Amino acid sequence: MTITANIATLPNREKLLKRTVKSLYDQVDKINLWLNDYNKVPGWCIDAKIRTRRTANVGDQGKLLFLERGYYFSCDDDLIYPPDYVEQLRSKIDNNIITVHGKNFAPPAKSYYHGALNKIRCDEPLTHDTKVQIPGTGVMAFHTDTIQFTAEDFKCKNMADIWVGIKANNLNIPVICIAHQANWLILQPTPNSIWSQHHKNDEYQTELINNNFA
Repeated sequence: MTITANIATLPNREKLLKRTVKSLYDQVDKINLWLNDYNKVPGWCIDAKIRTRRTANVGDQGKLLFLERGYYFSCDDDLIYPPDYVEQLRSKIDNNIITVHGKNFAPPAKSYYHGALNKIRCDEPLTHDTKVQIPGTGVMAFHTDTIQFTAEDFKCKNMADIWVGIKANNLNIPVICIAHQANWLILQPTPNSIWSQHHKNDEYQTELINNNFA
């Protein structure tokens, strides 16, 4: 069964992306790169295992498009993945969505970014598998027989975590954050992250949480 990793990225993150791809390269059969706002495909991406798609900036949803049947890993360009990452997540997929980062809310939440009932981070330890409402889509895996996504699922860009959580909830698909050690994944410093752009202005995100997880 094919194992595919998919990453959405921006030109100013190319150096980070190259490290991310290197960390995943030997763990998967294919790597799909959604190149937002790239003028051309970088030369190092010309590889039998790597497929690319250049578009205008559609945000983070690109890491959940480009689907084909099999095991599917949506990844972020600011992470370096450990050598056992894919096998650890794949072993627990079954009919679930698996992640290493997630949130739970007890609506009415006051803030999406600052009002979670509990938040599990991929770089902090988790002692036992835990069900979450909102997965971190940069550290997420599933089988396409369980769930698939189209551009219509993402009604506003750079909110992939929320849209995936809503769809999984509507389809009664469990989202499980698996136990992991601290710093199992390595975070690369990232300019202009989604969090830095929106964490002080999250009224829409908060409304979605309160409307869909009451």
